[in-house]
Amino acid sequence: MGFSPKARRYVKTGAKVTKATGSISARQAETKRTRERYGFKTLEAATRARREGGLGYESRAQGERVAKAEQTRLFKRIDAAANAREKIPYDPLGRRNVKRQRWLALKPGDEKRYRDLRARRLRGEWFDDIADFTWLMDMSKRFGDRDAKRLRGSPDGRPPGERDFDGDDYDEGEAA
Repeated sequence: MGFSPKARRYVKTGAKVTKATGSISARQAETKRTRERYGFKTLEAATRARREGGLGYESRAQGERVAKAEQTRLFKRIDAAANAREKIPYDPLGRRNVKRQRWLALKPGDEKRYRDLRARRLRGEWFDDIADFTWLMDMSKRFGDRDAKRLRGSPDGRPPGERDFDGDDYDEGEAA
């Protein structure tokens, strides 16, 4: 066929493979399948739609693999920045005053610290020290963590152990 041995080429089923046999590349085959199934012209458009939640993955396992790979890339970016002692904008008071902006130099152990704080926050844990929370928010914003909104929010908006007096799930001002 005239292509390298590692090239992934597709031919029609049952066709005898010779130099003259017509074939298409793996990318062309994927694009054709995506266009027929979902109506997207390019693979990139389908990927963007999957990332934004408009299109599901082929399987649940594939979605989990994609999420894990994205998380791994995030941690690698943080680790590389920490090893390079990169500086990120840091705002402990949440004011984002550009004129007097503070900078925080990352340290080599910060990737592990980010992993730990992120996992604790996603479990719904509250931080005693607001500086940890602020650091986590600044890091998630700087490195584009996909779960930044979940990290910022809280499970039910109340500190642990604090409940409604009447025991129902609604506050007095909410409509039932």
